[in-house]
Amino acid sequence: MRNSVGKNELQNFGKFRVSGRNARGWLDRIMAGRVPRPNPLALPPMLSPSGRLMSDLTISCLSETEFRRAGSYGAQEIHLRWFETHLEDDVDVENVSVRVTGFQIAGLRTHDPLALATRDPTDPRLLDVRPMAVRQVTCLVHRMSYGDDPGFRLYCPPMNQCSLWKTLWEADRPISAGADSERAVLRDRVLEAFTAAVDDAHVQGHEPIWIDGRVQGLCTSGGYPPRAGVSVASGFVPRDRARDGLGMRNEFLDERRPARPATRPPFHAEGERTLG
Repeated sequence: MRNSVGKNELQNFGKFRVSGRNARGWLDRIMAGRVPRPNPLALPPMLSPSGRLMSDLTISCLSETEFRRAGSYGAQEIHLRWFETHLEDDVDVENVSVRVTGFQIAGLRTHDPLALATRDPTDPRLLDVRPMAVRQVTCLVHRMSYGDDPGFRLYCPPMNQCSLWKTLWEADRPISAGADSERAVLRDRVLEAFTAAVDDAHVQGHEPIWIDGRVQGLCTSGGYPPRAGVSVASGFVPRDRARDGLGMRNEFLDERRPARPATRPPFHAEGERTLG
C-alpha cells in the first residue's frame, strides 16, 4: 500500500439496507452521530440507552429514503436484533450481507487501476458515494481513506464479484503484483494451542508470537483457567513451525514470556471426570 495498491474483499462486513419514508428520522434517533445527506458517507457510533458504545457503522445515503450501513460481519445478528427491537413505522431494515459483496482497494497508486477500468471520473471527494461502471460491473463506490493512503470500496452483487476481480487484477498487473484477502492472509498458518507460565498477565487476543527472534504469529484468544495453573491461548503460527517442542515467546505488556505448544489438555486430559 505504501508504494502501490492493496486489495481486499468486502464479504467480511455485515451490510444492511434501511429504507422508508421515516428512514432518516429513525437513523437520527438510533445513531449518536450526524446522518449524512445524499451521496456522502459517515461513521457515526451507535449507543446503548446507558450511553455505552455498541458499535461503529458506516452509513451511506443513497437518497432521502434509502441508506446503506456496514459494520462487523460477526455482529450482524446482534445489530439486526437491536434494529428490529427499536424499529418504527415507515422504516424497513434488511440484512443484505450475503447479497452485497465486492472489494476495497487502497494505497499510493489506488487511482491508477481504477482509471484503467472505468470511463467514469475516479476523483470523487473523500467520503463521497457514487455509482461507477467498472467495465461490465455497476458498483456502488465509497471514497475512503486508510491511514494516510487513498482508497475505495467497490460494492457489487455476488454474481458480479468474479468479473470485478478479474477487471481489477488485469488493470493492476502493470502496477503491482500482490493481492490478499482476510482469509488468504492465514493460508500458510495453522491454529495452535499453547500454554504460557505467566502470573501477572494473560493472553486476551492480538498479542504477537515470537519464534527465533521474529514475530511469526498472532494470538487469537486466551485466558487463565484456574484448574490449569497456566495461561492458555490459541494463535496462528507458520504451518512448518507447528510441532511439539516448538520454542516460542508471547509478548505481554511489552515483555516476551516463554510459551510452548499444548499437545494435551492442561487438565483432565483423559476426560476421567467427565466419563465418571
